[in-house]
Amino acid sequence: QEALTAVDERGPQWGLRQLLARGTSVTMGAHGDGLQLGPTRIRAALARAGKAHGVDPGVLAVIASLESSLDPAAQNPSSSAGGLFQFLDGTAAQYGLENRFDVDQAADAGARLTRDNMSALATALGRQPTVGEIYLAHQQGAQGAINLLTAGPRLASAVVGRDAVRLNGGDPDTMSAQDFANLWLRKAEGRARREGITVNVPGTPEYELETLNRSTFEPRLPFTVRDAAFNRAADRVITARATAALEEGMRAAMQRADGDIGHLRKEMDIVRAQVMSELPKEMPGLATELKSQFDRGRMAAERQAIELSQRRVMARQEQALAQIVSTTQSEAERLALTGATAAELADHMAQATDTLAQFGPREEFTIAGRTFPADPTRAGTITPDAIATNMAEIAMGARRQMIEADFMRSAAPGQYVEEFRQQVFAGNSPLPAGESMEMLRSMEGRARATDSARRTAAEAERRRLEQGMTDTINGYVSMNEAGVPVAIPQEERARILSALAPYPDLQRKALIEFQVADAQVATHGMTGP
Repeated sequence: QEALTAVDERGPQWGLRQLLARGTSVTMGAHGDGLQLGPTRIRAALARAGKAHGVDPGVLAVIASLESSLDPAAQNPSSSAGGLFQFLDGTAAQYGLENRFDVDQAADAGARLTRDNMSALATALGRQPTVGEIYLAHQQGAQGAINLLTAGPRLASAVVGRDAVRLNGGDPDTMSAQDFANLWLRKAEGRARREGITVNVPGTPEYELETLNRSTFEPRLPFTVRDAAFNRAADRVITARATAALEEGMRAAMQRADGDIGHLRKEMDIVRAQVMSELPKEMPGLATELKSQFDRGRMAAERQAIELSQRRVMARQEQALAQIVSTTQSEAERLALTGATAAELADHMAQATDTLAQFGPREEFTIAGRTFPADPTRAGTITPDAIATNMAEIAMGARRQMIEADFMRSAAPGQYVEEFRQQVFAGNSPLPAGESMEMLRSMEGRARATDSARRTAAEAERRRLEQGMTDTINGYVSMNEAGVPVAIPQEERARILSALAPYPDLQRKALIEFQVADAQVATHGMTGP
């Protein structure tokens, strides 16, 4: 009902104007033959091929004009495309085209390809395709064109590939599927108008629009020729509107259900009842056709709903799985950095493996010697190998960080490196051999640099203390203003010796300096000033 109401709200002409925009003649040629472009031989070949295979020659002319400018000898220097319709090797072989540069052969194969494309488009779109849509199918293949015409705002490059967009005048980074399709729809329809090519794609005659505006479509009696024409037009319009209403209703039902299969079935039943209730009783065949269409649409909708639900469940499970892996890794790193033991890390990894195993297969499996019995409640979204790989990578990273943290905390990095070297060459390293050697070389270099820096700092501190001792002692033994040397106080002597405690040799030197200073004071006292 919503779909029918939407059509009514746009006005009674809307549905037919949409059909008119997708059909009827684009431009009439000067002589009405629809082939005013190109040499007579090419025009004749296109006309013969079109007649033989039920394709409007004007459509063939538009395609050939865009593909080769109606030059049967045209050759793409970058690919195998050649001839009037620029057949590639694969497509030429598919349609039995032996010489793509032969006008008659190319026209015949082009007509057969166009016929197949038109059929595929009509089936997918539920209506006759326009000349632009037919050309788009020639350029991108029928399925590529269908995908572009129905993908909406998605990037065109995500639908048909970057090269298919870039090599045909589009921007693969910014252009949507709809914009790219419209680019070539406009070019094809513009080419038809500009060059006077008539394109007769079946559509809705203009008088049907007038009929829609003036009539309720009740069958006319008696059935004169005019009445019969009226009834046929009415049947086509009613069929088109009912079909559109059913399709719109089913699409709306799918959106409202949002993957809920039970809700979808209820919504689809409502759509079916509403559309069927508004069909004219004089057209029982239409009801049968729409019921069949509805059944097909409902089956497709239910498949899509189930697939959507499955994708969402998988997405939630993958998100939960990623969260567990991330949490496990963070906790393992915390243990490694805070000085946890290898046993504590192993316990953490065992618990994490149990948690991660809930996402494993439902049948029995084994990971690193641990067997997990069959469990129908498991998610079944990750393989045992993937679980083992995740745990091994996390454990290995934690062991690496544990060694690194212990090394950085060590007061004697050189000694720590030597102990690690012994572990490596004894085959007791918790890391693989290659990684162990790489870490050993790294720690050796850093230990040497650390020891060198420590020695430099210690020497600088020694020089500073030694100079401070000398300056302090000299300050006492030097003559003051009265010319009398002053004895070094005991408190000062104790402070100097305490500061020099890390350097026994400097302490001994200080004691000698104290004795020298005391001797100077005593000598001055005996001799007097």
